[in-house]
Amino acid sequence: MEAPQYAFMLCYALISELFINKKTSSVRVFILLLTIYTIVSTTGIIVMLLSLGAKLYIYKPKNRFLKYLKGVLGPLLVIFLFLIVFGIYKEKTNFGNSAAIRSNNNKVAWMNFLKSPLIGMGFKSDALGISGGNTSTLTQVLQEGGLLFFV
Repeated sequence: MEAPQYAFMLCYALISELFINKKTSSVRVFILLLTIYTIVSTTGIIVMLLSLGAKLYIYKPKNRFLKYLKGVLGPLLVIFLFLIVFGIYKEKTNFGNSAAIRSNNNKVAWMNFLKSPLIGMGFKSDALGISGGNTSTLTQVLQEGGLLFFV
């Protein structure tokens, strides 16, 4: 399985464990956090951090000291979390010019679709070198099979 797909399923499990289950298991949360971190999927790490931040934000401590600590450290944690997520995003967009390559591939795919919008350029035309720019399933379906295949 591809890392982002696996990270998506793990993030879904983490969000379910943190927000949906009535009794959260610390062991399961730890295992999910460790697994998401070791996959090294940028989106997975960002979703993991945002989920933890949201859980800490809605946490209502019963102890007066913990309430005070949350009030003092809460804003600092939000800023720290934002800086980490922004840093990861910035690193990802600058690494190998990935964002520009995907944007260019997306433009090529849409131009190929507009060349033959009804029936497309043919199934697996990208493998034959006729078309290209498949950065998503939507553009692949549209350029290979047109509107008929899309429907």
